[in-house]
Amino acid sequence: MLKSFDNRIIALAGVLQAAHLVNRIAQHGMADQAALETSIGSVLKLDAESTREVYGGLNGVMTGLRQVERQIGSQRDPLEQGYVISLLQLEGRLRARSDLLERVTDGVREAQALATNLPLTDPAVLAILADTYSDTVSTLSPRIMVTGEPNQLNRPEIANRIRALLLAGVRAGILWHQCGGGRLQLLFQARKTVARARELLKEVGNDRV
Repeated sequence: MLKSFDNRIIALAGVLQAAHLVNRIAQHGMADQAALETSIGSVLKLDAESTREVYGGLNGVMTGLRQVERQIGSQRDPLEQGYVISLLQLEGRLRARSDLLERVTDGVREAQALATNLPLTDPAVLAILADTYSDTVSTLSPRIMVTGEPNQLNRPEIANRIRALLLAGVRAGILWHQCGGGRLQLLFQARKTVARARELLKEVGNDRV
C-alpha cells in the first residue's frame, strides 16, 4: 500500500467511520446503510492496491472524512474518540500476532465466499465477521466496551453488526499503519489532516455534479 498522505487520511477516515457507525447502532439500532455496507465491504477487500479501492472511492468513506473533520477538529464525541483510540491500539497488537492475523484472514475469506451470493450486510455474513472478531481481536487488550442502549445491545443481530464494524475499524487501522500512519504524526499534523479531509470532501461533491 502506497505511503501517501491521502492514503493515510482515507484509511484514518475508515477507522473513524467504523467508530461512528458502532456508536450510532449501539445508541439507535441503525446507521447509514451505504456507509455500513462500505465499511463491511472494506474488510473483504484483502488485495486492494489503494485505500480508495478499499472503500470503492471517496464517496464510500465520506462519513469517515466528515468524522475526521469533527473528531480531530473541535466537535469531538468522547465515546467515538475512545473507540478510535482503542481500535488503533488493537491494530498494533494484532499485527504483532501472526497466529491471530492468520485466523482473521481465514474468517474473512469464509465471509468473502458467502458474500458472493448474499448481500454484504446479510446476517450470515455479519455473523462470520463478528465471530472472527470475537475469536481474535476481542482476545487482545484493550477490550472495547461499547456503550449504548441495553435494548439494542442485547439483540444478537445488533451485537454482530457492532463486532463486524469493529473488525472493519481494526482493518482500517492496519491500512493506516501500512500507509505510514502513526500517532505522533497524527498529533503534529492535525491541522493539515483536517484541511485535506475537507478538500477530499469537496472532491466528493464535485464528482456528484
